[in-house]
Amino acid sequence: MHAEPGPEERQGIELRGIGVSAGVVTGGVFRWNTEIELVAEYDLDEAGIDAELGRFEQALDGTRAQIHAVQQRVTDAIGVEGSQIFDAHILVVDDPVLTEEVRDRVRKERKNVECILNRVADRYVQALESVGDDYLRDRASDIRDVTRRILRNLAGEDGHPGPQSATAAIVVAPDLLPSETAGLHQQAFTGIVTDLGSRTSHSAIMAQAMEIPAVVGLHDITSQVRPEDRLLIDGAQGAVHTRLDVADLGADFYAFSGHKMCGPTGIGVLWARRGLLEAMEPWQGGGEMIEFVERDMSTWAELPHKFEAGTPNIAGAVGMGAAVDYLTSVGLDAIAAHERDLLAHALDTLGRVPGIRIFGPRSLHERSAVVSFTLDDAHPHDISTILDSEGIAVRAGHHCAQLVMKRYGVAATARASFYLYNTRDEVDRLAQGLRTVHAIFG
Repeated sequence: MHAEPGPEERQGIELRGIGVSAGVVTGGVFRWNTEIELVAEYDLDEAGIDAELGRFEQALDGTRAQIHAVQQRVTDAIGVEGSQIFDAHILVVDDPVLTEEVRDRVRKERKNVECILNRVADRYVQALESVGDDYLRDRASDIRDVTRRILRNLAGEDGHPGPQSATAAIVVAPDLLPSETAGLHQQAFTGIVTDLGSRTSHSAIMAQAMEIPAVVGLHDITSQVRPEDRLLIDGAQGAVHTRLDVADLGADFYAFSGHKMCGPTGIGVLWARRGLLEAMEPWQGGGEMIEFVERDMSTWAELPHKFEAGTPNIAGAVGMGAAVDYLTSVGLDAIAAHERDLLAHALDTLGRVPGIRIFGPRSLHERSAVVSFTLDDAHPHDISTILDSEGIAVRAGHHCAQLVMKRYGVAATARASFYLYNTRDEVDRLAQGLRTVHAIFG
């Protein structure tokens, strides 16, 4: 994640965190303070205890209904599997140990329910976080999520109010809870960066399921960026499948790699607005990037030369230029239509192979021309080996996405990718090859 100079042209910074949801996004900063304000504490008289417990029951009912509504909204958007994380939130609301302790302490201590709930939840959270286990630490976030929602209901607020932004922006926050992540409007918020977070957190899983690029665990990003800053979350996808006009996007930076678009490896593109490039210092010194050199100072060559020190990857640039010309001559719209046709045929044909499990949404509009799957009890490496003997190439493994594998309870998957050079006949050959695998392992 990079933060580049705003109007004050301050020196840019680069921070490293944990990439939990891939993609390239640029945009301005939207700072979202998700923390709950200090909870008030006050005494109750004997007559007010029943009314206070009634408030608690109403807040629990409202919280339960809101979680079910969020879960249904997520189910409609990304499928049942993506929404199952909210089952854990319902379990927290219905946990008789936690809720009964709150009721008992309200009766005994005669304090308002907000105060008691906060104390009880904090004790559970601290106990889970002190174990030193990532899974238990992330489960503490579920308790925090539900507690925030209950407190907001007690205050008369509508659960988790989502942020509003008039323009596409990257959310910068101390942390995001799963329901807060699910509430982000993807047209208004294109990325997420947080101080806290881990690969196994429900918020990370939700961001990935919603395909919102996210980097977490940046420690102090909220204190280092300003509202006027521009952010770049670096990735290597997007230019292959989408006709992009960076001016129409309003992007400050855009990055993509050559080998994702039929070009050579080891080369890519970083586009940036001229004003930002002029304000930035060169990242590398060498031939052709200087204008004048004095004993105690130097001036830089005009753009783009000040960023092209020494001998560049000439062969790679020529190859990538040829790839761009080729894709342009074929037509990106034609490629996209061909991919959709192959994807529809693949989902239908492969879906009829006995023992297959296809991952991801079934809607053509919610997925690219990539199909990940498992088959019976066969290991994906065995699947790929058998298919290879029949002249069919697929990937097998965790595909640099171990978090997703853990989410679906599998060690690995096989993955078939389709592009402009594939045909329907090849899809049929893949299906037949998988039937061979089923005959061996089924």
